[in-house]
Amino acid sequence: MAVKIIPTRQDNSNYRLQVELENEFFFLQFYFSRREQSWYFSVYDADDNPIKEGTRLVLGSIHMSRVANLDKPPGEFLLFDTRAAGNEPTRDDLGTLTVLSYVESTSV
Repeated sequence: MAVKIIPTRQDNSNYRLQVELENEFFFLQFYFSRREQSWYFSVYDADDNPIKEGTRLVLGSIHMSRVANLDKPPGEFLLFDTRAAGNEPTRDDLGTLTVLSYVESTSV
């Protein structure tokens, strides 16, 4: 199973990064809502066109297969708690104790 860990940041609660997923580039936007105490993320293609926006990051799979946009990443995103305690990501532990990964389509 080919899995890529998405490099998230702890020093900023609103940022974007470019990642290569299965030989294509995408932008990922991350935003932490202080009011809801939750992380959200959006996926954009290499031309900055929205593919999936405003998805709340909760443990488990983020189903890209349900997205109609043909330019979407072909695999699935997976958010997991490294402590196996079932804790949702907090402002400070996304990328450390709670990790976002990408599972390539050949493994889905």
